[in-house]
Amino acid sequence: MTLTTTTAPPPAHPQASLIDCDIHNTPAPGALKRYLPTRWRDYHERFGRPAYAGAYYPKASPNAARTDSWPPTGGPPGSDLAFLRKQLLDAWPIACGILNTLTTIRNQLRDYDAALAQAINDWQIAEWLEPEPRLRASLVVPCDDGDLAAAEVHRRGGDPRFVQILLPVRTGEPLGKHRYWTLYEAAVCHDLPIGIHFGGGSGHPITGAGWPSYYLEDHGGMAQSFQAQLISLVCEGVFEHFPTLKIVLIEGGFAWLPALKWRLDRSWYRPARLADNPADGGATPTRALSPVDRGAGRRRAAFVRHRLPTLGLRFARPGAAGTAPTGARAEDHGRERARPLPTVTRRRTNDERRRETGAVFRP
Repeated sequence: MTLTTTTAPPPAHPQASLIDCDIHNTPAPGALKRYLPTRWRDYHERFGRPAYAGAYYPKASPNAARTDSWPPTGGPPGSDLAFLRKQLLDAWPIACGILNTLTTIRNQLRDYDAALAQAINDWQIAEWLEPEPRLRASLVVPCDDGDLAAAEVHRRGGDPRFVQILLPVRTGEPLGKHRYWTLYEAAVCHDLPIGIHFGGGSGHPITGAGWPSYYLEDHGGMAQSFQAQLISLVCEGVFEHFPTLKIVLIEGGFAWLPALKWRLDRSWYRPARLADNPADGGATPTRALSPVDRGAGRRRAAFVRHRLPTLGLRFARPGAAGTAPTGARAEDHGRERARPLPTVTRRRTNDERRRETGAVFRP
């Protein structure tokens, strides 16, 4: 006797969908012509935008693009939608892709800047977003003119297919300056995040020590620009004035962020006279970057206060007898006493000062 059994095939797991948040599309030569007003069309054809005049790196990869990314139509990489579909959208389970056109709009003619930004965004709608529903786009704006940038955001910010505003990380001035605040107001009005992307060119060295010699230095040091922009946004009070503003750092890494937050808070706490500065509002710099759990700080302080006596130490409060007076340096106070405070007690003094500001540092 033979028994035959059948086993049902295992249920198929649904395939995960992907979101590609950084697709670089590029206008082919002449692609923007019909989107420019007549006046600026003639200017664009005669003079155009300054082209890249340096040597490519690596030398065998113009535009830092893969050799197989050049479309068969002959345009630059990222200029052919059909080729993009074949290589990316259809080859992978891409549910949504965000276009980031890396065209830095910074010219000497403001009206040309405004016309160029409008042309690029209209080109994205007509030739990318309407033919391909899987794509979204970033608004391209004049990066160093807050008023022109805000005007373009108000013009196209209501289109839900634009999901962010794109800026290069290397701008003419740090992004916390007030010249950019009208842009932030427009971004908040339309609930659009601002994406700060790797690259750009401000005419200033990327380092605080001058111009580097090699491309590798420039490329590897770009994180310095991201850090400088974040410090500017925090210290200039942008997040205090626009509490719902969202900033996205693109291709800038994030491993440097904990150390930067620590350094900002450490620099904030060190001078005691900062407590008398009415501009600080009692908030630490990184409170603008992440919520502060004040309850956790109180619980931590209570635990330490309870455990110190078991170690033969006392809990030192700023300004109490035997501790350094406000504004005095710890090393000066140690010389005044016959026996300096234990190391643990000095650390608790600093932590207690931090607790009284209502902030707890989180790396």
